Amino acid sequence: RMVTPPFLPGQGRAQIGVIIHDRPRTLRRAGVAVACTLAACTILSRVPTHHLLAVPRQSPDPGAPHVTDYDLLRVTHTPSSEACLEVAAPDLARGRAGVHVDHYGKLCRCDADHCDFTAPEGDVSGSRVVFYQSEEGSSGRPNLYLERFETVLRAEKLDHHERVLRVGCARRQVIKGFGGSFTDAAAQHYKAMGPALRAQFMRAYFSGAAGEGLAAQATAGGVGYSLGRVPIASSDFSNAIYSYDDVEGDLSLRHFSVEVDEETFRMQMMRDAISTRSEALQYTPQWARDGGGGGARAREGAAEGARDQRPALFASVWAPPAWMTEANSTLKAHIRGGYGPGSEHARALARYINATLAAYESKGVHLFGVTAGNEPNNLGQTWQHLLMTPEDQRDWISHHLGPVLKPSVARRLAEARRGAGAHAAPEAAPAPVAVAPARAAPGTGAGAGTALHTSGRESGEESGESGAGARPPASRSAPPGGHLGEGGPAEPEIMMLDDQRTYMRRWTEVVLGDPHSKDTGDAMALPPGATEASAYVDGIGFHWYMAMEDHLITHPGHMVREVHDLYPSNYLLATEACEGYLPGSFKGPLLGSWARGITYAYDILQDTANWAAGWVDWNLVLDLRGGPNWDGNFVDAPVLFDAEAGDAFYKQPMFYAMGHFSKFVPPGSVGLDLGNAGRVELPAAAFLRPDGRVVVVALNHRRRTKHYIIRVQDGRHINMRIPPHTIQTLIYQPGPGACDDSAAGAAS
Repeated sequence: RMVTPPFLPGQGRAQIGVIIHDRPRTLRRAGVAVACTLAACTILSRVPTHHLLAVPRQSPDPGAPHVTDYDLLRVTHTPSSEACLEVAAPDLARGRAGVHVDHYGKLCRCDADHCDFTAPEGDVSGSRVVFYQSEEGSSGRPNLYLERFETVLRAEKLDHHERVLRVGCARRQVIKGFGGSFTDAAAQHYKAMGPALRAQFMRAYFSGAAGEGLAAQATAGGVGYSLGRVPIASSDFSNAIYSYDDVEGDLSLRHFSVEVDEETFRMQMMRDAISTRSEALQYTPQWARDGGGGGARAREGAAEGARDQRPALFASVWAPPAWMTEANSTLKAHIRGGYGPGSEHARALARYINATLAAYESKGVHLFGVTAGNEPNNLGQTWQHLLMTPEDQRDWISHHLGPVLKPSVARRLAEARRGAGAHAAPEAAPAPVAVAPARAAPGTGAGAGTALHTSGRESGEESGESGAGARPPASRSAPPGGHLGEGGPAEPEIMMLDDQRTYMRRWTEVVLGDPHSKDTGDAMALPPGATEASAYVDGIGFHWYMAMEDHLITHPGHMVREVHDLYPSNYLLATEACEGYLPGSFKGPLLGSWARGITYAYDILQDTANWAAGWVDWNLVLDLRGGPNWDGNFVDAPVLFDAEAGDAFYKQPMFYAMGHFSKFVPPGSVGLDLGNAGRVELPAAAFLRPDGRVVVVALNHRRRTKHYIIRVQDGRHINMRIPPHTIQTLIYQPGPGACDDSAAGAAS
């Protein structure tokens, strides 16, 4: 395979060719490169061995039992104008107090004129395999940042492999996406960047997504974030505590406003993310087609025949306005009056959240759903925090959040009660009465979409309430109407918990009810033992912090899998994670830390291998000290902005770890069964994309090189070598007929 080396002498007349050698290990140690013409090959120079990838060469004898020779394939580099501008962490931190560094760490600098971007996938037809590699350099070898390689599918397999990954046909969870969070801190830095640097930032995060028919495949691009979390009003990563309605006692929310998000530039940051991703995927948002003035936004641009590929954004509330709480404080808060059916403050909070969705919609930012509240357990947080027990969250969803956000479900619950002879109001206490849960078919991981979601969002509720929390009837032209789905107005998804993995089992059993209850087969009946809250809940959000992945040998992914096995029709989503959160000398950013990037990849692999539908990082960008944060709770982030100089941001290894998933596994992909066996550990996960390509992500988080084989669905093999502290993402096209319909069906 002949490729032009852009950095070797004589590049105008020479090409790198296939090297076949009887003693491949000797050749790899020598690290030689040769220039080949039609007549001869000449040694040009010694090059770092990390630039040479060893893969088995197909033997001339198809029946040969072992493969001993190697092809050495040259890495395909991105254009030099878009390569990483590497900066040593100690150099960046020099003269800056309170900035921690990995003394061997490096970061990639982006300024208004230059930023590194990833090469496109290109063709993977036939036996061609494309893979991307991020590797921590050592012994004089530089780091690799999502660099592109090629290899091939073969009949033979490597004879000295240590691990075998067997890609199956059975489909698992539907992927919602990968991304980060739009905090006030991130918006503050984004605003300070200036127009040219902001464009680089948006391109780095939201362009370059992979998938079917996407223009980003034709050019270099970013990591294609597709999912985002939005705090409702302030969080600890704000400069101060505020809400969208700080007028004491305003139960009707007549003073409600999200204009503060325009002032902080957070709303514009989200609109820019929507535009960047939409333009990269050749989709024009409805609000832009309407002249940029807001209004109802279609989920699909049917007139243009374009697919809606906007980032999927969901919201979480840290705390209600202080006047809704017992102590008139957002710290360790309890809702005034509890969560019973008659609690006017709990109902006001539900309408406050509903009003946020409507106001964002009118601003051109669609939120597909909400969580029931950020981290309701008491873990000693010293910032905004609404405390709940599992029983509180069950009642909060059953009596208030669910009925306000999903009035069609509330109506059907009321009809079911009347049919059962229970003449209660829609907000009555939960009981195992006849109503179908808002769940998808088992194993699909999809959210809403059952018969309960057919009648759409209506104006307020049956009580006839008014004010900011009540929405007008959803239509295709009347702002700020409901979200428009394929079947008409769609009601937002609700995710329960939004707290640590260790709480998942207990909370789901309380909020959703008996996991062992059997479906009666009646489309309008809840299984006996299920709660009314289960009729409203689509997904289960979880965080990584209490698991302390960076200190555990065994990952707690089994907690995620256990909950999936008990509640297979509710999707599981990792809604928050970050590094640098633990107290100690390295709290906050650790500049250039490759270990933290490896931890990200490890956690994402373990979660998605155990049925998680996606993974959302915390702040999109912070400063070099991990702020601002009004409470001093500084943490790390994949991108750090030099707020003092104001002219550059820096990509951490965590950014590239995220890119191994976000760029190559778009929403709508599905997890695939992956057998993983051998004498060494190799965390991995496999996905089938909407364009029919298969993606396998593997991680070597140990200190020695490993050799492994991927056995694909049609029986061919990909023979791989993975260096220490390296992430690899492989993309290939399965052969025709590799999976029949029965094998490709959804796994239960």
